[in-house]
Amino acid sequence: MGGTVKPTRILSWNVNSVRRRLPHLVRVVRATAPDVLCLQETKVRDDAFPRAEFSALGYNAQAISGQPAYNGVAILAKAAFTSLGAKAWRGHDDKRHLAVRLETKDALHGVELHCFYVPSGGGLPDRTRNAKFDDKLRFMEALTRWSKRQDKTTPRLLVGDFNIAWLEHDVWNHKTARRAVGHTDLERSLFSRFMEAGGWCDLQRRSVPAPDPYYTWWSYRHPTAHAQGRGWRLDYTLANQACLPRVVDVSLYKRARGWKTPSDHAPVITDLTLG
Repeated sequence: MGGTVKPTRILSWNVNSVRRRLPHLVRVVRATAPDVLCLQETKVRDDAFPRAEFSALGYNAQAISGQPAYNGVAILAKAAFTSLGAKAWRGHDDKRHLAVRLETKDALHGVELHCFYVPSGGGLPDRTRNAKFDDKLRFMEALTRWSKRQDKTTPRLLVGDFNIAWLEHDVWNHKTARRAVGHTDLERSLFSRFMEAGGWCDLQRRSVPAPDPYYTWWSYRHPTAHAQGRGWRLDYTLANQACLPRVVDVSLYKRARGWKTPSDHAPVITDLTLG
């Protein structure tokens, strides 16, 4: 833990509506004390985002990119950052990405932080018959091209909901899930190419190596899924080699998934230190 140095903490969470989940966010913030929040599926216009409520929690630095009812991402921090804006990954901006450069005097100084919400891809795993699936694949292809171009000397951290369960043990039933969007061989192959292109390190699997199960999402369609451990890993923290020496640990705040009217995702926590 770097001696007596307190780690700097980033919490990433697909909240599935920031306004509906605000009481849960307050509980999580008080329990885990993150320095930075990265939120996905905020589902709210920028002018209706609960800025004041987050300022009251100490998050005065705010980058927000949202729209009504769908998608939306936000990065909220206790210390100032430089906004790097949002990128339209395949020709249109549907509020799925934000990036900032953190300017704190701790382990986050100079880190380029990206918050992602990758398209889910609809229900049919056929890009010729399902435009949503094709859009998801094009998003990952664009992300791979971007990864190849990045300066490898800049410490860079990618967090968020990538909507792909990459490894065999990232789903509770691999044999069945291979037929479903989110775990098809094609999606997993594209994810592998993306990981290789950026030299990304899968911090969760560095902490909990396969074949141990690791899940961050449990379907609403199956009310007992969380209790029975029938989940998928859709949420990630990925670091490039320049950022890796700062990483202390990655953990999952699973209990939030068991609360009343929860998000279907659990928060992912990443701790960093300069040592």
